[in-house]
Amino acid sequence: DTLSWSDMDSWRLPSDFAAPERQHTTIGSERLFTLTSSQGRYCLSYYHDVHNLGNTYLDQALRTSKLVTFGFTPVVESFTATDDNTLYILADNGTLYRSANLGASWTACPQRWQTIIGTYQGSLLGITTGSSPMVEDLGRGTSLPLPAGMPVSGMSIPVHYDFEMASTPQLMIIGGRKLDGTLSADTWGYDGNSWAKISKKTLPEGLYGMVTVPYYSFSV
Repeated sequence: DTLSWSDMDSWRLPSDFAAPERQHTTIGSERLFTLTSSQGRYCLSYYHDVHNLGNTYLDQALRTSKLVTFGFTPVVESFTATDDNTLYILADNGTLYRSANLGASWTACPQRWQTIIGTYQGSLLGITTGSSPMVEDLGRGTSLPLPAGMPVSGMSIPVHYDFEMASTPQLMIIGGRKLDGTLSADTWGYDGNSWAKISKKTLPEGLYGMVTVPYYSFSV
């Protein structure tokens, strides 16, 4: 037997641009943010109540869209929101910028990162630039040496999970490009204290820019 997938539905990216060239979507507290770009212009769109998207995602009354001026060249794919709806993005020179007013203004942070990994318990995680990268956790103020084999870019957006034997929530990323330029076929995890490769079996091949979706099955 074969599995056949057909186009059952589609959803145009929330943007003021008819044909966005680049985009990245991230989730904050109750809000879903999408940053799109077209011909050097940038549009920030967000839905006000992410929990109702399943029924009302086509209702434009729930969406706000506006053109955003950065004052620097942003890396659109690094766009990330934290749990308090603070927005972060990297400039093309690695400078980390933040916005606490939904993109109206952006402030440079001291950090110089090559990658924003994502968030963990409301804290932003990223990997510094340079030949000896560090993995930084802004909320905890920690900086750990990059473990051998851990990807430095192109990893999946983190998946968060918890289970009874874990003393803290867990974060998981898959794939990405390693420091030596090769692609990772492994899964890495973070528990708020340390990073570790947690996959017992690698993927058939290394992958870049994966999308990881958690799902659950239940037995009766």
